[in-house]
Amino acid sequence: MAKFNFKLQNLLDIKEKLENQKKNELAQAIEKLNKYKKQKEDVEFEKKNILNEMKQSIERKISADGIKKANDYMVFLKKVLIQIEKNINISEKVVDKKREELMKIISERKTYEALKEKALEEFIKEENMKEQKILDEIGGYKFIKKSEDE
Repeated sequence: MAKFNFKLQNLLDIKEKLENQKKNELAQAIEKLNKYKKQKEDVEFEKKNILNEMKQSIERKISADGIKKANDYMVFLKKVLIQIEKNINISEKVVDKKREELMKIISERKTYEALKEKALEEFIKEENMKEQKILDEIGGYKFIKKSEDE
């Protein structure tokens, strides 16, 4: 039996490598997004702590300078949160883009795999036909030889 050779195997191999590359890019984008989300959680936690400290300070009668410092820090944290939100939005768009790219590559790879499967089926069909032809010829020779012997 002859060896099966898929003509588009190189393209299929390239699509598989691209798929792995896109998976890695998506994973990195998701990791970056999660990092920004964690930063947001940390800043929000810090903001809550400052608010609690300010409430407690008011009960203890803190100085005006202390209140101003705490307020300035809260303003700073709000600015940081705004920047983190921008980073999260950008990262979400990047993740969506990477996910779309990955889905496209997966679709292309599956198309090539389907073509390969069809080519393999056709190859097997042709090989079976060749084998059947050889068997028919052998059977014919045996029949003729048997007829001649009788």
